[in-house]
Amino acid sequence: MVFHGIDIPYTHNIGRLLLLCERIDLCTEEIIEVKILTPYAITLRYPGNEDDITEIEADQSVQIAEKLRAS
Repeated sequence: MVFHGIDIPYTHNIGRLLLLCERIDLCTEEIIEVKILTPYAITLRYPGNEDDITEIEADQSVQIAEKLRAS
């Protein structure tokens, strides 16, 4: 995004960052899928009153992250 002159806001909201990527046509289906990880980005930085994460949710999140990393 910096290469394309887009200011990157200070945020942990992955969906918000993806909207900026869409403006320069950088979003693929794999990238859009990672917005589901936003709650984890926030929880890891600001622990407190979060709900427990199920094993299924954890597995799904890891699969999404690995898929993005491989692309």
